[in-house]
Amino acid sequence: MISYFYINDGKERHYGLDLLRFIAIGSVILYHFPRNENDLFLRAVSHYGYLGVDIFFVLSGFLIGGQTFSQLKRGKGFDIKTFCIKRFYRTFPNYYFILLVHAVLVGFEGYDWRFLVFLQNIGGLYSFTHSWSLCVEEHFYVLFPILVIFLIKTKRLNHYLGFVAVLLLLTIVSRYLIWTEHRPDLIYREDVPGGFDIYFKELFYPTYTRLDGIAVGTGLAYIKNYKNNLWQTMTSKTNLFLFISVALFLCVAAFSWTKVDFFASVFSFSGYALSFGALLVSVISEKSLVNRFKIPFVKNISILSFSLYLTHSFAISFLIKLTEAIGLKVGFWPTWLLAFPVSLLFSYILFLSIEKPFLLLRSRRLDQRRE
Repeated sequence: MISYFYINDGKERHYGLDLLRFIAIGSVILYHFPRNENDLFLRAVSHYGYLGVDIFFVLSGFLIGGQTFSQLKRGKGFDIKTFCIKRFYRTFPNYYFILLVHAVLVGFEGYDWRFLVFLQNIGGLYSFTHSWSLCVEEHFYVLFPILVIFLIKTKRLNHYLGFVAVLLLLTIVSRYLIWTEHRPDLIYREDVPGGFDIYFKELFYPTYTRLDGIAVGTGLAYIKNYKNNLWQTMTSKTNLFLFISVALFLCVAAFSWTKVDFFASVFSFSGYALSFGALLVSVISEKSLVNRFKIPFVKNISILSFSLYLTHSFAISFLIKLTEAIGLKVGFWPTWLLAFPVSLLFSYILFLSIEKPFLLLRSRRLDQRRE
């Protein structure tokens, strides 16, 4: 019998996908850790850490899309109830527990009804800010089944890649229209916080401007299940796709250092999504260069990634208070070294107390449906 304290979520693991989660959550933690203006090196290496969320989006689209398309390909149909059970037990218990803990610790005045229904990423978000990505994910869980059912009913599922292309174009157009209306770059020149406030509120957080990664992920899932020859060709050229991913990332990043500028606001999210999509194609094969050297603990950190995402802000806040209490400056390098292990400790506690019990309950519910 597997020990309750063994880090295992009951799923078959793929090292390449676990590695992407490892990179994603590490980047997010690095990005959220505060630093002084004089910490130029730390500011530079963490500047693009927010893109860890975009990696999660591509992964989510690929995995959820893959589960759905593989069922359809096998002629099993789309079981909407099973889909909802999986998503409910996977996200809701952790989210609502941490939401309550966060509100108790920082005060309820920054919260409203939107947090209860995953709409806080629309109209401005100033408390529990990294929950914006959970809203995008939940909206995906709602909209994707509706889209799939519609395409099945209208016998247009074979046009799915065309839909992905149209969706990418629409998100670019929406960001262009929003950017030209609000011009966060002009506000930024006179008022840096004000420019960023407009950028995050109107361009960074809303679901309708951030569907690029999920769209690319589902597109890859569709190719894997319905375009087998194309998928085999793609995955046989893993190192080429790794080169494409790195080259595209560097090109997009070079023009996106200042987030509020035109290119970064309008085109960068689509560019990064395609870059991370190419990276996913690369790591999916054991022949990829990145899979030849196994990094210890990647699987465990991947399993804890959702709990890490929810709890790392608590760990960082704890370290800041501890640093200040002993008279050191925020950004003192030992606090950086402790940020990851303390975050792991917090996430492990959440995993054992909330996430794992509900995953076990989910397994029992799904087993009952199969009987």
